[in-house]
Amino acid sequence: MKRRIFSGGLAIALVLAILVSTGAGSGLFSTLKAAETDQAAPLPDLDSLLNNPHAVQIEDLSGTEAEQALAAVLGRPEAELLKMALAEGGYMVDRAAATAMRVTLDNGAGTTRVIRVVVLPTITGNTVLLPLILKQYTGVAAHLAPPEWHEAAREQDPAAAASVYFVGMVADNGAGFFQAHKTNLDPALAAVPHDPILVNDEPYFYITTLHVVHGRVIYWHYWWYNGGNHPNWYYAYYLHYWDYYFYYDYDWYWWYHWVYGWYYWRFWYYWSSWFPW
Repeated sequence: MKRRIFSGGLAIALVLAILVSTGAGSGLFSTLKAAETDQAAPLPDLDSLLNNPHAVQIEDLSGTEAEQALAAVLGRPEAELLKMALAEGGYMVDRAAATAMRVTLDNGAGTTRVIRVVVLPTITGNTVLLPLILKQYTGVAAHLAPPEWHEAAREQDPAAAASVYFVGMVADNGAGFFQAHKTNLDPALAAVPHDPILVNDEPYFYITTLHVVHGRVIYWHYWWYNGGNHPNWYYAYYLHYWDYYFYYDYDWYWWYHWVYGWYYWRFWYYWSSWFPW
């Protein structure tokens, strides 16, 4: 798909040059520029990804505002698809424990986005009711990730022992970001003075991420068993999804970069053994 776009690049450039030089294309140029303001800047390095240099305002929501955010986010089809994928693994989102936020972002180039964010921990679902839940969504499984994206993974901890979160975001222009993850680590372990990733004196860490892309749940599995430092694991997780968007020419909005930095600081910073923070 990208090749088809690039193959016509020279012709488009010549037309734009002629229009702009004659003044006839000034309106067209402005339209093209405006259409690109929400697209992502060049892929940042790891430090830039984790340290957003632009203005960010995060407000915790409560009462009516929180309920409105929950309705706006959980009412999206991406949310239903993600909840369905979690339910297949025996996890149910816990709406009663939801937190909601309103985030205002500046991309440093004059574009501001206001995003409603909802974070829900999940609980182990009732396996007796699970078939009934799945029956309500007949056909949804056809939209899950293709076989090549279901990488083989080692057997994980029982559902009750895992830390699982659903994260949904909807921007003021309607763009969304829906992701969930499960891991054997709980952020509360970071409060203890000992290394939180040691199990029987051996480093042990897993994460499975579910990200909704264009009506499909794309999985990413990561396993870490050695004692050496591995700071690039989080960037590899970010690149996994960025590459998928790029390969299929899906829209990757500039605020997604902030999302991945926020995701790291909220859920994963305590695990890093190399980062100086």
